[in-house]
Amino acid sequence: MARGRAASTRLMTVSAAVLVTGFMVMSVSRAAFTSTTTNPTNAMATGTLLLTDDDLDVAMFTLAGLGPGSVTSKCTTVTYAGSLSAAAVHIYAGGIVGPLATMVDVVIESGDGGSFDDCTGFTNAVVLYSGLMSDLPTTYATGAGTWVPSSGDSRTYRVTLTVQDEPGGAGLTANWGLVWETQSI
Repeated sequence: MARGRAASTRLMTVSAAVLVTGFMVMSVSRAAFTSTTTNPTNAMATGTLLLTDDDLDVAMFTLAGLGPGSVTSKCTTVTYAGSLSAAAVHIYAGGIVGPLATMVDVVIESGDGGSFDDCTGFTNAVVLYSGLMSDLPTTYATGAGTWVPSSGDSRTYRVTLTVQDEPGGAGLTANWGLVWETQSI
């Protein structure tokens, strides 16, 4: 009887081994019939809008001792170096502070030639704004400009200030900045 049990145990062990081996062979066989493909790591980046000017972070105007009728003109060149298609560049005031702003006439022109602080050679002028400093537009939406740049294009802007001959204008000040802005299209 012991012999029968031993034979039976051996048979069960062999059967279990055959089953395990069979499952392993099936698994390996199954693996031989698979296929995969991949798409390599994808990347993306946005384009750029980049306006620069040639002022080297120096104010266009730092004026003192002005009298009635004083006229001053300065130029700066703005360059577009972005990679995106850009809408028209608009110019507007970046903050106007002080009572003298209501007594200064401003003319802003766009053209060619000239450079920061030197309007020599400025030509093809198109008037973008003519009016009081206090009335300059203050947003892109209300700003002035028609230049639609491509990468590498430049445009020179001439700004002319004239102090009006107004009673009560002595001793007044004004501070203001100019902003050139474009947006993607």
